[in-house]
Order: sequence, then C-alpha cells, then structure tokens
Amino acid sequence: MPSTKPLTVKELKLDLSNFRTVSQASESDAIHALISIHPDWFWSLAKSLVEDGYHPTENILVLEGGTKGQERIVKEGNRRIAALKMIHGYVNRAQFGVPPELGKRKSQACQRNGS
Repeated sequence: MPSTKPLTVKELKLDLSNFRTVSQASESDAIHALISIHPDWFWSLAKSLVEDGYHPTENILVLEGGTKGQERIVKEGNRRIAALKMIHGYVNRAQFGVPPELGKRKSQACQRNGS
C-alpha cells in the first residue's frame, strides 16, 4: 500500500533504468546522462535547490525493494535527487563539470546545512 514518509537523500538510489535515459551502470553514469539531456535545465534546477531549498510538497516517488532487497529506487524525481546528492556531497561533484558559479554556491549550501 502506498505511504508517505520522509526519507533522507542518502537513503535513495537513482533509477538506473530511468525512462528519460538508456540504462546506466552506476549512479554517476545516471547523473551524467541526466545532465547531458538538458544541461541548462539540470543546472538551473540545482541552482534553485541551493537558493530556495527543497520543498516537501515536491513529492519524490520511490519504490522499495529493488534488486538488493531493501533499496529505495527513485521512480519520479531523479533529477532533483541527483542534484541534491551533488549539493550534499554524496557524489563527487568534480566529475560532473559543475558550473563555476554554482560550485561555490553548492559548497556554501552544504556548509549551511551541515553536510
């Protein structure tokens, strides 16, 4: 039965079979694919998340289970979660070509949020 509950970004796994991209081997590959579709849109979303924060009314749809039993796979909201993983340092930002003006903002946002 569907339920609503708060989860941390760290608990979520990106959908490696996201319908917007071809299947990916890893979360890093999935993030690269999401960025490459529309780089301006992705970085604008990341900038918005840094400046305005994440609003809980922006639901993320997650399926529990996955191939390893207890994974929480994002089915809707992969771009938001990918950006949040970068913002909070759960993935190595250096590998994604973060725009210079956003790189400083992300670092400041992480310091403010204790990440």
